[in-house]
Amino acid sequence: MAAGDLAADWRDNIGITNTFVGGNKKITVEAATTITVQGDFYDMNGTFTASDLQHFDAPTNGQLRHLGNNPREFRVFADFTIDGPANDEVALKVVKWDDSASGFVDIGTQVRQINSLVGGRDVCFFNLTTTLTLDQNDYVKLQLANNSGTANLTAELDGAYSVVAR
Repeated sequence: MAAGDLAADWRDNIGITNTFVGGNKKITVEAATTITVQGDFYDMNGTFTASDLQHFDAPTNGQLRHLGNNPREFRVFADFTIDGPANDEVALKVVKWDDSASGFVDIGTQVRQINSLVGGRDVCFFNLTTTLTLDQNDYVKLQLANNSGTANLTAELDGAYSVVAR
């Protein structure tokens, strides 16, 4: 039985190594998130590379999907640097697809102002932690909004998020 098999998923299991439940997504290629309406949220663009998927998979770019039904309670940790126009207010949102309801649920949002730094690199920093419940086939993704205009936003290389059992 492999550590990633659903049968290896039980609380306080010490008989099998690596029964971590969760996964990671990291930006390995930057791409601008196109903003067409001020204040509206759009799926974060960029190429996300998945790693350490245990009882999770990555069905499409940017998503982490729960394959099991236990555990159900998770934490999401997100750490991103977003490039955009100086002084714009930007929001990062964690969104869950609720498979049983066939709809999206907003989980947590954080807002930051893009710092007007010396030179051409104007960025803001997000360190977001939130909790959520995931049932089988529910998935998590991230979205961005520019609350100050319609300028595009870019998540920089090595930005990442993780979903980890609580």
